[in-house]
Amino acid sequence: FRPGVSFGNTSYMQYAPEVESGFTDAELRAIYGKLDKNRNGMVSKLELIAAVSQEKSIADMLGIDGESLLSDEKSFDELHSLFEEISAGKKGIDFEAFAKHVRKACAERTPRSSRMLEIFNLIDADNSGSISKLELVAAMQNNPSVDEFLMPGVDSSRIMDDENLFEKIDALFEAIAGGKKR
Repeated sequence: FRPGVSFGNTSYMQYAPEVESGFTDAELRAIYGKLDKNRNGMVSKLELIAAVSQEKSIADMLGIDGESLLSDEKSFDELHSLFEEISAGKKGIDFEAFAKHVRKACAERTPRSSRMLEIFNLIDADNSGSISKLELVAAMQNNPSVDEFLMPGVDSSRIMDDENLFEKIDALFEAIAGGKKR
């Protein structure tokens, strides 16, 4: 499970099918076995790239677009970041690190995260996978669901007429985007 949809390059849960809250050790070992092609007990970056680009179920589970992995820099960079995250900077991913990552990601898949993805999609008007300040302002102004989720109890429908409210939403975007434009 991989964060991948972004607010100004800050990751959020990638489109991935809902999964059970956990896997058995045997299920995780079977999945890991598909990754560790040479059976040396470590999944190399190349093995991960091959598995994600060849097996849709693995790509979906990790939240990476396997179909465009070898032709899209963003997908490739996401996979690289995922490898670095799971391997903790080592040359390979051992079973324990893989299992820990998958179990943690499963635990993080809550109804709230599904709601967050729904809100993200409402804000991302151009379906680019990132949100601009303009998209956020428009969504806060025009969509009560987005407004209530991000700023409960505040009516943002008049954002363009209220300097204080505009500054609050501007600060909200900056906090989420970490200084990035999208």
